[in-house]
Amino acid sequence: AELRGGRAPEWRIGLVWRSEDREDLDSILSSTDGDNFNGFTSYSRDWFKLRGRLAWQWAPKWHQKLEVSWRHADYHDADVFLASTTDTILSEQLRETVRWQLKAELLRTLSPNMDLSFKLEHLEDDANNDRYDFDSQHISAGVSYLF
Repeated sequence: AELRGGRAPEWRIGLVWRSEDREDLDSILSSTDGDNFNGFTSYSRDWFKLRGRLAWQWAPKWHQKLEVSWRHADYHDADVFLASTTDTILSEQLRETVRWQLKAELLRTLSPNMDLSFKLEHLEDDANNDRYDFDSQHISAGVSYLF
């Protein structure tokens, strides 16, 4: 579901619930002692996402977009992994993640069919298992041409 409104600025608020049955990963884990264990990573999950977006034109050919989103995911099966590289004991954990994403985009209209864009993106993923925590930042620039 998504709500939209406004002319200057334009805004959107969206809610998404999704259940994904994805291909999970069975693997062999090896301890520092050379012992092998069966490992498992779950990719199948149910997730809920809330997103807000604001876009406005601040000069005749310049546009700005800001978007923030929050996603909570519960995985269907427990991940099985070695507790540490020196520990031969396996651990099982039902993973849960929270993801925050922030995007800022600047657009310049070059012609009726061509735009130039510059985008900054920050993504932070926090899980109840530190093995799956990560942050990422992206900076990109591009040109789009509509036929």
